Amino acid sequence: MPLKDPKLFRSEINQSPFYKTIKMQLDKTEEKGSLLKIKLGRKHHNALGIVHGGVVAALIDSACSMSVIPHLGDDETIVTTELHIQYYLSVASEIIIGRGRVVHHGRRVVYAEAEVFDKEEKIIAKGFASFLIMKKSADKGE
Repeated sequence: MPLKDPKLFRSEINQSPFYKTIKMQLDKTEEKGSLLKIKLGRKHHNALGIVHGGVVAALIDSACSMSVIPHLGDDETIVTTELHIQYYLSVASEIIIGRGRVVHHGRRVVYAEAEVFDKEEKIIAKGFASFLIMKKSADKGE
């Protein structure tokens, strides 16, 4: 099911505390897939001075999950149940881009994949995620 107001959804996601903390931005989410970016800085580095793999993992998880959102009903939400990542290169760019897409949508589980690229379109990592589809809770503690 397409999002009723993709612009409003994108704004809400981009204002979430986690996205703001790691400087992640959702550019688009549609039935064909999602596109997200992270502007990198020193706060993204590990003790060795390179971008922490967890930053890339967060981008993969988000690219996968944001690609699933347009396929959900109004009363449905998802939770990640598995995340698998293959790292190919360390990041030497000030921005990384994540592209996600749904691979299979079942009644209870959705599978998605994502790739992370640098600004020169070199692939940094690839990941796969599975998500459990759940009914949204009536209270705000979803």
